[in-house]
Amino acid sequence: MMGLGQLGGSLLTGGMMLFSSREFKDVGEELKDDAITMVEDVPAHVWRYRENIVDEWIAEGEEHPIHVGPMAEDFSGVTGIGDGVTIPVTDMVGILWAAVGALSKRVRELEEKSA
Repeated sequence: MMGLGQLGGSLLTGGMMLFSSREFKDVGEELKDDAITMVEDVPAHVWRYRENIVDEWIAEGEEHPIHVGPMAEDFSGVTGIGDGVTIPVTDMVGILWAAVGALSKRVRELEEKSA
């Protein structure tokens, strides 16, 4: 299991790697159009962490940076994934990946119909 120090080091040196081979997984059904609905139903907000939440990452006198994204409660409520306090990044990326793929397929089908 990777500790926070290792995680930070891997992020600083080129990104985080995830075990993603089929050899490591029990694979279920493919997520397609449901992903579009999930993305539509989970609002994204502009936000920043409240003071004293992650202050150790902020230089003294600096404001917390602005972020954009969903709230964990909304994500969990719509997808059924997560604890409502944190968002599993792998799952969020997977849902977005599936939604983009489904939308790309829809665009291609519309282009073929209009040609």
